[in-house]
Amino acid sequence: MKKVIVTGTRGFIGKSLAFQLERDGYLVTQFDDSYFLNLNWGEKLLQILESMNYDAVFHVGACSDTLETNVDYMMTRNYESTKIIMDWCIKNNKPMIYSSSAANYGTNNLYPSNLYGWSKYVGEGYVISNGGIALRYFNVYGPGEENKGKIYEQAKEYRENNKERLKERDKVWREK
Repeated sequence: MKKVIVTGTRGFIGKSLAFQLERDGYLVTQFDDSYFLNLNWGEKLLQILESMNYDAVFHVGACSDTLETNVDYMMTRNYESTKIIMDWCIKNNKPMIYSSSAANYGTNNLYPSNLYGWSKYVGEGYVISNGGIALRYFNVYGPGEENKGKIYEQAKEYRENNKERLKERDKVWREK
């Protein structure tokens, strides 16, 4: 049985990916950002990675708040942790699939326009330059992301105010 790590399993993508991999017969180790609570979080992250002989890493976890302005917080979560995981993959000859972001395109299709975009841009660059795979997602949001604060409240409000419209849209999509 193949053993994989999926980071970011509190979010929609990580949770959905882990669920599907388990259904497909993989042994999945899920973890979220709780290792950052440790003062030596980098060492804790390495302990997790070294705890089993994983076959692959799906690095989905990140701070996805596009309005975050704390550079240390953003770069620690979105770049430094990515670098540690990718370095482990290189050392152990394991593949890494990295969740990047369309925020890399920015407003001019050349460079990111916010801190979140830059943190994903440099993380993606590191992963790709070391043989990993990066996937750029566009505006993903789904069940299980109640922890996303403002976007969750906006989605909830939209759903409540547009129930009939959403039911009609779903009916049309199912009939196609």
